[in-house]
Amino acid sequence: MDKTAYFFCMTVCHRRTGATLGKRCGVVFAGSAGAAESAAWEKYGSDAACQLWVAPVPDGGFDFTVYKSEI
Repeated sequence: MDKTAYFFCMTVCHRRTGATLGKRCGVVFAGSAGAAESAAWEKYGSDAACQLWVAPVPDGGFDFTVYKSEI
């Protein structure tokens, strides 16, 4: 089975309050979106991570802006 690159992003939350602390993003290779979710969660997930989403990386790649918060 051919594997496809999937971009993933999950929110990192405070364990006690559930407040959002940041995002953890990266790329995993998998045969399906479900397998990509499992691979990302297995490698990068924790009890402080939530709201995982994955999307196949398009041929042209992704373009996004990251903002830094001074909170």
